[in-house]
Amino acid sequence: MRFHGYFTKYLEWSYEQEARAVNFEEYVEDVNGYKILYVPKQCIAAIISGARSSLQTRQTLTASASELDAQFYNERIGRSFPTPYLVPDGGNPSVFAGGRLEMPLVFAENAQSR
Repeated sequence: MRFHGYFTKYLEWSYEQEARAVNFEEYVEDVNGYKILYVPKQCIAAIISGARSSLQTRQTLTASASELDAQFYNERIGRSFPTPYLVPDGGNPSVFAGGRLEMPLVFAENAQSR
């Protein structure tokens, strides 16, 4: 049962093309009761803040992304667009498609008609 929980996800979350790290004790460090996996800075290309994250969390993550020279995206869940999408500061919305971040077809079609 543990294997199933770590390596699978519900279809509703399949748009999140994430890599999952499994908690192997030899790779993590205990910091105040939390298991922390340290990742080299150069491996972080982007930080994504969840749709329901607080303003304080978004501000902290934006600052961290800036320090790491990484992109920052805020996830949004629209009313007319059913797939959650990501919005960079001052940029166009993006969705995960084919292993990359791309402009959603709905937005791309609207941009071309202008």
